[in-house]
Amino acid sequence: MSNVQQPRARSPIAIASIVLEVLLGIGAIGGGLALMLGPQGQILPLPMSQLRGSPFDSYFLPGLILFAVLGVGPLVVAVLAWRRHRW
Repeated sequence: MSNVQQPRARSPIAIASIVLEVLLGIGAIGGGLALMLGPQGQILPLPMSQLRGSPFDSYFLPGLILFAVLGVGPLVVAVLAWRRHRW
C-alpha cells in the first residue's frame, strides 16, 4: 500500500468555470490583437471619435490591456485551476 492519494474528480462547476475562463481568455486575446494590429480601427471597425475625451490616442493601449489583463490573465488562472495549484 502506498500513501499517495488519488486526486478527487473535478466537479461540473469547476470544469465549467475553467472552460469559461479559457473562452474569455481566447476571445480577449483575439480582440486585443485586433486592436493592437489595427490601432486606428482598421481591423475592428471602431471610429476614432469614440476615443475623444479618453486618455487614449489610438486603440493600441486598450488592446494591450484587453490582451494582457482579460486575455492572458484568465488563461493563467485556468491553467492554475486545472493543475489544482494551491495559490
